[in-house]
Amino acid sequence: MRAAFAAFTASTLLASTVLASSPALAGPEEDFVELREAIWQDQLDNSPILATRIGDRRGDGKLGEAGLEAYAKSVDEASAFLAQIDAIDADTLPLELSVDHAIIRSSLADTVDGAKHQQSWLINFTNRGGWFTGFASLPNRSPFFTVSDYESYISRLEGFVEVNNESVSTARRAVAAGYTQACEPMEGFEDRIAQYVVEDAESSSFWKPFAGDKPSAIGAEEWEALKMRAKAAITGSVIPAYRDFLDFYTEEYAPNCRSGTPGILATDGGADYYAYRVRSFTTTDMTPDEVHNLGLSEVARIRAEMVEVASEAGFETREEFVEHLRTDPQYYMTDADEYVAYAQALAKEIDGHMPKLRRFQATTTKSLCSKSSTSIHFAPMAPISPLLLRAGGSIQSGSALKWGFMIRPLNRWAG
Repeated sequence: MRAAFAAFTASTLLASTVLASSPALAGPEEDFVELREAIWQDQLDNSPILATRIGDRRGDGKLGEAGLEAYAKSVDEASAFLAQIDAIDADTLPLELSVDHAIIRSSLADTVDGAKHQQSWLINFTNRGGWFTGFASLPNRSPFFTVSDYESYISRLEGFVEVNNESVSTARRAVAAGYTQACEPMEGFEDRIAQYVVEDAESSSFWKPFAGDKPSAIGAEEWEALKMRAKAAITGSVIPAYRDFLDFYTEEYAPNCRSGTPGILATDGGADYYAYRVRSFTTTDMTPDEVHNLGLSEVARIRAEMVEVASEAGFETREEFVEHLRTDPQYYMTDADEYVAYAQALAKEIDGHMPKLRRFQATTTKSLCSKSSTSIHFAPMAPISPLLLRAGGSIQSGSALKWGFMIRPLNRWAG
């Protein structure tokens, strides 16, 4: 692991030195537009499922790379791109391009900054998920219109063994280095893995695309051949991979979960890594203490406003008002379907403001998240028909769409 980290550092410094000294070939605006497109194409090259979701077939049948070598490669590429983007003066760009410049640079710099910490290399799953949950959503976010669509899906099922092996190998290194998750938040985590270890292909959630009627565009013989291949992929690749991960988790990982202080500060280099994460999530240079103190001041401000609102609503204290909100049936939905429908309607309202970004669907997380997680989240929907993609034209272009898909290297294969 340390050898890989050292190799990455050396290659990154070399690439940065070479690229930083390369002269611009045209004006700053032309240079940036060309560089932006190169970064986007690199994203598509390395994120096959992302490519599929926007109608680009280059990644058909692939999941993308996983493991430490893949992470080193992604950080190396980010460092090289960062050197190139730093060679372009953002002040010379039109406003819309300067915004793109800032967003892309921030993403690249964050990737490079994160690679300075062992946690970024070794921690590849939490109680909310990892490579295995991204893969588990594949049946719901893959296109199923043509034979090629189904063949691509099946090839990805067949390829999950390799992704899982690489990812488990990284997690095994995390165990050895003491970078496991804390015990309590991981309670019941094994049940989330076990739900994918089933007896036969047709009992698997990955059989969903084949459970319904044959698509009209596919012949009967082709359909039967696809189903046979899918069954072999699920029983020969997917189920064994999840079983291997379950065995690793229960026999190696869970017994070595961290006790005591649960936070990342308890790990080697935890304070520096936590400070990095604060910068990453806030996109500021604030320290953890500064963020904490800001939070305290905001809580005090909001609490004072709540007292005022409670009084205006006719309650003597904030506590009485809160109890009323928590217990009065008028504020609660009791039907799960009604709750999801409400969230879906809200998502549609949001869609009206985000026509060129991402599409989401509301879904329950009972089978995906542990007890400590929220009950509703928004997940990316399956791609729309290629015909609509072609008709839409601009859906495959435009920086708003592209940079809405920027993802972290550890999850790059999941799209």
